[in-house]
Amino acid sequence: MATALTLVPAVFHPALQGTGRETQLINWGIYEPLFKAKYAAPPAFGEPSGEGIGQSWEIAPDGSKVTVKIRTGVTFHRGYGELDANDVVYTFTQAMRADSRNYRRAAYEVWMDHWEVLDARTAVMYVKKGVALPGDWWTQLADNGSGSVGMVSKKLFDQLGETRGLTVEAGTGPYTATSWLSGDEVDAVAVPDHWRGTPKLQNLVIVDIPEVSTRQAALESGQIDIADIPVKFAVPLAEKIKGRVQPLGVARGQLMWFSGNYWAKTWTAKPEEKIYPRPGFKPDKDHPWIGDPFQPGCDWDDLMKNPKPLKPVCPSMENARKVRWAMAMAIDKELINKQIEQGLSRTYDAFTAIEPTDPWWKEEWRVPFDPAKAKQLLAEAGYPTGFSLTVWVAVGEVANEPEVGLAIADMWRSNLGLKVTVERTAYAARRPTLVARTIDIPFQHSTARPFGDDFSIPVGISQAPGSGWNAGIESEFLQDIYYKALKEPDREKRIQMRVQAQDYYTFWRLDAPSVFHVFTWVVGPKVAEWVPHQTIYSDFTAPERVIMK
Repeated sequence: MATALTLVPAVFHPALQGTGRETQLINWGIYEPLFKAKYAAPPAFGEPSGEGIGQSWEIAPDGSKVTVKIRTGVTFHRGYGELDANDVVYTFTQAMRADSRNYRRAAYEVWMDHWEVLDARTAVMYVKKGVALPGDWWTQLADNGSGSVGMVSKKLFDQLGETRGLTVEAGTGPYTATSWLSGDEVDAVAVPDHWRGTPKLQNLVIVDIPEVSTRQAALESGQIDIADIPVKFAVPLAEKIKGRVQPLGVARGQLMWFSGNYWAKTWTAKPEEKIYPRPGFKPDKDHPWIGDPFQPGCDWDDLMKNPKPLKPVCPSMENARKVRWAMAMAIDKELINKQIEQGLSRTYDAFTAIEPTDPWWKEEWRVPFDPAKAKQLLAEAGYPTGFSLTVWVAVGEVANEPEVGLAIADMWRSNLGLKVTVERTAYAARRPTLVARTIDIPFQHSTARPFGDDFSIPVGISQAPGSGWNAGIESEFLQDIYYKALKEPDREKRIQMRVQAQDYYTFWRLDAPSVFHVFTWVVGPKVAEWVPHQTIYSDFTAPERVIMK
């Protein structure tokens, strides 16, 4: 069986994986995370279970640590022996080390302190002092969230070292790679007598096909059997090839971040670390969406410490705010829903994913479609004839629907007269600019309702300093409220902090929201059965549950 995906490089050391998509190694069945959720048919999420490498766990009464019992009988590929607590602790220690590029490090380091081997079958995870164990901690280490770290062999890297062992695939999953050509194809075969059972699908081929039209053609010709296809193409294509459509992943709000607004002076978690000015902070005529709170006449404390400023906003910040609001108001969200989502989805207005049906919703958060008002705001900001800009719409990013990003770029052209150039770069290639805080152009990304709709989960990590990716925005207010929420035990108070964060996002219009995108996969006629499990993103999962005709 063959599927079309954007491939990750053959890099298998936890500290050196930096594309942000290494969770694919788990989804493809080659590596495994610590925990495995019970199966639940999409769109439901599986509940925590003892079905994974971590067979059971115990949270200390004071929440300071979690003790995990490690399953016996889990073996590494290529003869590297049985997995034990030493491998688990090694994996997380390496992923969390100071120079790690692991995509999970930024989220983990907020609350995870360190790991310790108690004995060969027991690993202990310690929580940072003064920080509450997150409500979604289990999901962050499991196969049903937004990605985890695949367990690696300590023995492999002890024997070969990081350099020689870097590209040696030795996971514990039901498939092992026989060939790995980045940007081209990965070939894998089923592992005989795997601890979870030998897969019924013997051969798995993963082909790198980032373009939608090429994936469609490959499905029609029978070159591939499963691929993610936008909903407006999925239904007619499935009918044409006598296949079916499989919804997968959480509907994600598609937005444009107005990156370059690096306003923070310090990092709440590490106040001694100098962060200002960032390389991507360019508040000039070529970046009219970037405001400068450090200009004379700007009250930085007022601008950065309150959900809404208490004093009149200084010209630099106000003009940039008007530009961002103009660009947001020029997006016809209903039209995008009709043409791209086939009317099957809904519009959205709040990055925090609070919607009008939720009790905390505020009508002032709604972003109206009003091109006339948008043009007026542009003129007031000093751009009556528009301006030129580049917008990044990622290729092959499972959280985004590029058709939406391209539609927004076109609406900025037609409704505001902006001269928009679209950059089509893979997320993995562009991610270093997000980590380094050098990105200074609007780019498409997404948000989703919290896992299990738990709105008490702190929000704001992607707009704070740190070691991981960033939305091109750093705000003192947002990072302060994020770290306060981490330490706040009262759920309702944490929810109110999320509401305050949305007040801030909306006033400053740091993003341009559009619609929730429904992700769909087309399954070809040669596939008799595919039983994927749900993740936050629309990832191809569970090849071991594919049965071919």
